[in-house]
Amino acid sequence: MIGIFDSGSGGISVLRHIRRMAPAADIVYFADTKHMPYGERTPDEITTLTLAGVRQLRDAGADTIVIACNSASSVFQPLTQLLLGGASFIDTIEPTVLSVPANATRPIGIVATPTTIRSKIFQSQFARCGIPTIDLPSATLATAIEHSAFTNIRHIIRSIIQDAVRQHCTTLLLCCTHYPLAYDIFLQEIRRSNNNILLIDPTIAIARSAICRASTEGTGIFKVITTEPSETLHHHLRAVSSPT
Repeated sequence: MIGIFDSGSGGISVLRHIRRMAPAADIVYFADTKHMPYGERTPDEITTLTLAGVRQLRDAGADTIVIACNSASSVFQPLTQLLLGGASFIDTIEPTVLSVPANATRPIGIVATPTTIRSKIFQSQFARCGIPTIDLPSATLATAIEHSAFTNIRHIIRSIIQDAVRQHCTTLLLCCTHYPLAYDIFLQEIRRSNNNILLIDPTIAIARSAICRASTEGTGIFKVITTEPSETLHHHLRAVSSPT
């Protein structure tokens, strides 16, 4: 069974691709709605919350677990070997980096939460390849997307695009799984800016990584675990909970 861990709705951006590519896979989705957002929490807080969520996924039968929260992935990597035995873990980092095409214009704009930006995980990965990056943090976008606050979402994204343009950045990498849920708004604001900006959604690559390592032969079972009831989460999930 595939387990998907996120602080809230962000992992749905990965879930929808897994459901499309492997409709028979059994999946359990964990959302830490009580403690969302993770983007400004400390690494120790995130580690504690992630371990608790992973244990619940393991208890539910997941043996391949996607850490579909970039803030968690950015601090969680050194700890995967300490987790309950027998599980395979996929984080967002390597698939996200590999999703950038070789001909992408440099520097790469890292659109992410403050925790992910501070971790330097993506910046260091690109630096090894001699690729410069620009930090484009947002402390509020994931929460706005989580709660479908569309006016705020557009305002925040417009500010991110303006910042990218000011810094002559023409490639944007979405390094939070919440952000692809607002992909269309990103595109609209890019068009509004009258700039040629490449927008990269890495969630397909993350989903492919999971499918390559998981058993995808099942009965299409889909379970949801939350730490606090969330109608907005279930609203987001309804569109993807059944394979298409």
